[in-house]
Amino acid sequence: MMYRKSLESATKVLDPGSDKKNLATRIKSLVSVHAITPALGSWANEVRLGGNEAAHEDDPFSKEDAEALHSFCENFLTYAFTMPSAVARRAAPQKGANQPEPS
Repeated sequence: MMYRKSLESATKVLDPGSDKKNLATRIKSLVSVHAITPALGSWANEVRLGGNEAAHEDDPFSKEDAEALHSFCENFLTYAFTMPSAVARRAAPQKGANQPEPS
């Protein structure tokens, strides 16, 4: 369930003002505005549904299930936050770059 909670928190950051929307609606919205890819949205829905099952089932998650959820969250957070930040830093003008040397 902690991975689903991470997904909940991340989608709220990516879709400001969406606190009242449910997770499924936020995921669909993020796909529609191209904040995440359709494939990532589909994967996010699998995690959402898995989190629902975990909350309501008595059977514990297997190690493989937990590792798959961990992998998803790591990839989702990298795609949604780390990569855009890295690209923005790279695209930002370097301090002093392209300025003539003082004579």
